[in-house]
Amino acid sequence: WVAGDFPAMLATYHDDFVLHWFGANPMAGVKHGKAAAIEALMEFTRRTSRRLVASYPRAKLVTFNGRGFDLPLLELAAFRYGFSMRDYLLSRNRFSGNSLDLMEWMSNYGGYKVVGGLNLLAKTIGKPGKMGIAGDLVYQMHIDGKFQEINDYCLCDTFDTYFVFLRTRVMTGDISCERESELVANAKEFLRCKCDEYPALRRYLDEWQDDED
Repeated sequence: WVAGDFPAMLATYHDDFVLHWFGANPMAGVKHGKAAAIEALMEFTRRTSRRLVASYPRAKLVTFNGRGFDLPLLELAAFRYGFSMRDYLLSRNRFSGNSLDLMEWMSNYGGYKVVGGLNLLAKTIGKPGKMGIAGDLVYQMHIDGKFQEINDYCLCDTFDTYFVFLRTRVMTGDISCERESELVANAKEFLRCKCDEYPALRRYLDEWQDDED
């Protein structure tokens, strides 16, 4: 993508790929299929001229176990297809780079094992956590063609990660408990508004509990 090698990039997308684009903007919505998803990404490139990251140089990629799985996967894909990762690699630092792995942060960078992982941390603060699907099932689900279920799983995982991230920012003093509550309430209302578009969110909200319970 960064190198502009679009034929190689297109070859990495599955024909049944689904892109969920959140927000209130002309680009928002669900793009079903490889062609629609690629067209949306191309349109984003045309509209922004790739200025997004440059506009937010301190933006961080927030993950849970991303350093142990997601980022190595992307790095190996870049290696396989010959993509440039210059800006990413310049900040590829375990402790102060432009990515934040919440699992590493919570374990004091390997000081102990976070048994239960994201599922436990999310449930500890009243959020749904895993709802019948875990990461080790995804490969078989992909083989079985359960692409919508995989998308739903990733969607809900993203929100769990966001809420765990907010609680860690309370711990660091970056936001107050009051601000966290405000952000969580805003997110919950956003989810309610998106239930018709993303039916999996109905179950997510049904499983939601207040963290005081």
